[in-house]
Order: sequence, then C-alpha cells, then structure tokens
Amino acid sequence: MKIIVHDSALGAAATMQATRDFVERQRVPLILTLGGTSFAAVLPYVMQQRMLVATLQPTDLSPDTSL
Repeated sequence: MKIIVHDSALGAAATMQATRDFVERQRVPLILTLGGTSFAAVLPYVMQQRMLVATLQPTDLSPDTSL
C-alpha cells in the first residue's frame, strides 16, 4: 500500500488539480478525505469518474453539505 497525501487547504482549485492527478495520472483506487468545503467542489468529478471515495468526517454525509 502506498499513501499519497495532498493538503487541500489551498482551496477548491488546488483540490480539483490534485484530484485529477490522483485519478488520471496516478490512477489511485481510493480517495480518502477528511472532507471540508474544498472537497465538496470535486464531488461531481469523482462521481463521474466512478471513484471510490471515503470521508472520515460524519458531517460530510449530512444533507446540509452544499456542493
């Protein structure tokens, strides 16, 4: 197992760039996230790519989470 880390503190654009890199170049089988608003912006992309994504924060599963 290899763990690849990206800090999404730089915002949604940097998170999207890293996510595309994970999916398209590195071909990761799973994205494990701590959640937050910057990751919410990439949810449509990861769903379109049919990526397996898991969150560690139960609040990310709330119906109140905005995309």
